[in-house]
Amino acid sequence: MNVKNISLSWMRLMCVAVIALISMNTMAQKDEKIFDIVEQMPQFPGGDVKLMEFVAHNIRYPEIATENGVQGRVLVQFIVEKDGSLTTPEVVATSSGIGEVIPIVVTSKMGDKERQNAETHNAGVKALRDEAIRVIKSMPKWTPGKQRGKEVRCRYTIPVTYRLS
Repeated sequence: MNVKNISLSWMRLMCVAVIALISMNTMAQKDEKIFDIVEQMPQFPGGDVKLMEFVAHNIRYPEIATENGVQGRVLVQFIVEKDGSLTTPEVVATSSGIGEVIPIVVTSKMGDKERQNAETHNAGVKALRDEAIRVIKSMPKWTPGKQRGKEVRCRYTIPVTYRLS
């Protein structure tokens, strides 16, 4: 073997080792229990008031939702990891408590105008959901939840409310 082949072999071995370590870390994290309720719940830096301020300051009402009068509440659920980072944000529910934010089912029985209205409404709903996820992803690290004095992974849900004036 020459020096070039040894260097390439060494690089391949190092790549395999790095990939194995990343895989082991990911698998270990996925295998860890995710708590819904813990003795000390996760907290946004500064508490609930600062959380509401952060959402209010960073949320942008999507233009397509405004144009179509789409408003309501989007519930976003995510995991607060042991290090306080947020992972896997997803919309788990929408509420029509203050207005329709539920998608309209488009059917073949609809006329062209009705179908177009439903499709633009649904685009507004999707935009509200996407914007809520974007804001969650932009959050700083939280104080992680604790169970029996140890930091644990914890599921957390927050409402993001959109209201047109």
